Amino acid sequence: MRDELLGIPHKDEDFLVPGVDHRGLRAALEAHGRVEDMEVHGQLVGVRFHPRDRGLRAFVPAGIELTPPRAERSTGPGHRDFQIVSDPSITIGEDMARRDFTVNAMARRLETSELVDPFGGVTDLARRELHTVSPESFREDPLRLLRALRLVSQIGFDLSGETLTQMRLESAALRHVSAERIGPQDLVRITRALEVFHLTGRPLSASHEWGRADLPFHLLMVGLTTDRAAFYRRLERRCEEMVERGLVDEVRRLLARGVDPNCPAMQGIGYQHVVAYLQGKWPLPDALRIMQRDTKRYAKRQWTWFRREPVEWFEGGHSLDAIADRIKKSLELRGLLT
Repeated sequence: MRDELLGIPHKDEDFLVPGVDHRGLRAALEAHGRVEDMEVHGQLVGVRFHPRDRGLRAFVPAGIELTPPRAERSTGPGHRDFQIVSDPSITIGEDMARRDFTVNAMARRLETSELVDPFGGVTDLARRELHTVSPESFREDPLRLLRALRLVSQIGFDLSGETLTQMRLESAALRHVSAERIGPQDLVRITRALEVFHLTGRPLSASHEWGRADLPFHLLMVGLTTDRAAFYRRLERRCEEMVERGLVDEVRRLLARGVDPNCPAMQGIGYQHVVAYLQGKWPLPDALRIMQRDTKRYAKRQWTWFRREPVEWFEGGHSLDAIADRIKKSLELRGLLT
C-alpha cells in the first residue's frame, strides 16, 4: 500500500486472507491450481498459488502470495529469533501489529476498496515521517534498523523523535544482522547512513535541510568552464596518460595482493575497465576507449547536476590572477565585498 499511495511503481503484491489458518488456506486453493508452502526461517507463513487457469497464470507467472492472519512473537535478540502463530481468530488489525512501521501497516479490502489503517500510516505517509508500530519494533527484529535507514535514504522519510530514540537504544543489536541480509544495492547507502547516524545522532535526511536554513553568511558558488569539445579532448588525453603511466600494472598488483575486483574501490572509472581487460573481457584499446567514454559521461552528469545550483561560471583559459580579479569584481557588484 505504501508505494501505491506514493505513486511509486511496484511489482510485489501479497494478500491477507482472514478467517483461515494455513491448512484451511491450502485446502481452499488446491482444487484451483498448484499450491506451494512459503517459509521464513523454517516456519510456515503462507502459500504461493499457481492458478490452473491459463489466462490468469499468464498474468501472474510467478504465482500469487497469500497468507493467513498471523502474529509473530520474539524469542531472542536476532531477526531469526521469533515464533509464528497462525490463527483464524486473529484480526487484520492484530496482523498489522506485527509490521515494522506504520506506513507499512496498511491494507485495502478487495471487496470494498476500503483502506485499513489501524496505526495512522496514511497521516505519517503524508508527513513523510517514520514511526514504528510498536516501541519494541527494533528489539523484535534488528534488521528493521537498516530498513529505517533505507526508507530515509531512498524515499526521503524523516525519523520521528520517538523512532530515533528507539534506534539509538537498540543500535547494538545490529551485530545480530548478517551481511547476507543486506542487499548489495543498498550497502553503500546504508553504510553512509549508519556513519552519519553514529557520528551525529541524526538521520542522513537531516543534512538535506541545510539548503533551506537561514545561513549566517552570503554564499557565492564559482565554477570554471571551457569549450565542451576541447574539454572532452582533455579528458580523453588524461585517460591515455593514466594508462601510459602504469594504471595497468597498478591494477595487476592490486589483484595479485588479493583485492576483490568487485569491491567499491575497484569500481571507479579506469580501475573497472583495466580489471575487465586483465580478465580477458576485451583488449586494451577497447578498454581505453570505453574508459574515455565513461569519463565523458561522468563529466556530463556533473554538468547536469550543477545546472540546478546557483553557480557563477567563468571561462577557463585565463591566468589565476585574472580569474581571481573577475571573482572579486563579481563580489563587489553583489555588495558582498567592499
